[in-house]
Amino acid sequence: MALSIRAYGPLRQHMPQRFAFESDGIENGRMLLASLSELYPTAASLLKSCRVAAGDVILDPESALGEGEVSLLPPSSGG
Repeated sequence: MALSIRAYGPLRQHMPQRFAFESDGIENGRMLLASLSELYPTAASLLKSCRVAAGDVILDPESALGEGEVSLLPPSSGG
């Protein structure tokens, strides 16, 4: 299954802002972030604290991923 991934914030310094990712064997957000950490090792420390969202819903790390677009949301500061 292919996912369309959109990276936000400082992640864009380490990976494309939008890219396709073949997600065979990736069952949930936790597994997706771990796989992306291997693919983009300079982003690994940021990915450890990212959340994964599908549409307007932030997913639990163990929630199943569907097809379509997911967003990688790094922590932010300020307000």
